[in-house]
Amino acid sequence: MHLRHSFLALALAALAFTATGCATSDAPDPAPNLLGEYLKSTSVKNDRFPSTGGSSEDRVANFAAYYSADQLQSRLLLAFPCSNDGQDRRSGGFFDTSCTPSMAAEKTADDLGGTLNARVLVVRHKDKSLELLTLYLAGNQAIDDTGQTYADLKEFRSKNGLLTSSDLILAPAGA
Repeated sequence: MHLRHSFLALALAALAFTATGCATSDAPDPAPNLLGEYLKSTSVKNDRFPSTGGSSEDRVANFAAYYSADQLQSRLLLAFPCSNDGQDRRSGGFFDTSCTPSMAAEKTADDLGGTLNARVLVVRHKDKSLELLTLYLAGNQAIDDTGQTYADLKEFRSKNGLLTSSDLILAPAGA
């Protein structure tokens, strides 16, 4: 029990800086800790670290068994190659790397001539629900499921049709 609470405290402290640094410019002050919310949530749409039921404490304990706070943050926010088997066990835990891009996203990636990779964004919607949204990467462009391309996260944030202005996103700095 002590290990779980220590991991949670360490994770929330380590991740608070990232969430604050990556929040949108119109985020409330102080910026919410989306990664901390993600860590404790048992109902995240499109979760790549799926919960098998249980409580927030069970989820935190599961993360603590496989990852340090820094490892979890890195694994969740790093770009990754889409795999066929959907498993990435490089850090000892399980991270679903399966990718099922839409036909429009695949066509755009083919047109750009790049290898298809993916990056996860943590999204908190206006109704406080959490979602992991996958952006695809090819040819130095980000691609959403509609096939629209973006030069960077700032352009995605301002021009995408997938999120509303009240949705908050968390992505690595410089993404």
